[in-house]
Amino acid sequence: MGWFDRFRTTTGGRGADEPGHEAPVEIDLGMRHVYEVEPVVAALEDEGCRVYLVDQSDIAKAAELHPKRCRVLVAPADEARARELLTEAGLL
Repeated sequence: MGWFDRFRTTTGGRGADEPGHEAPVEIDLGMRHVYEVEPVVAALEDEGCRVYLVDQSDIAKAAELHPKRCRVLVAPADEARARELLTEAGLL
């Protein structure tokens, strides 16, 4: 996955300018319980979309009990479908 290695363009390696290594689109879902978002992410993955769920909690010990700030990183080619499914699920 070339999303997180964009620095390689300056070192002479593969980088963001190559097909398949585009920077991801970030979709911020706000504060959500992870179990609300995971089924939609799984459905996108089942459809073949490149998607990654980032969830951050301020309270590490109670992370499963409280909402987390959820963001979805998605390939630019899959952004429209991701937004469509997230909207249908009431997350956007």
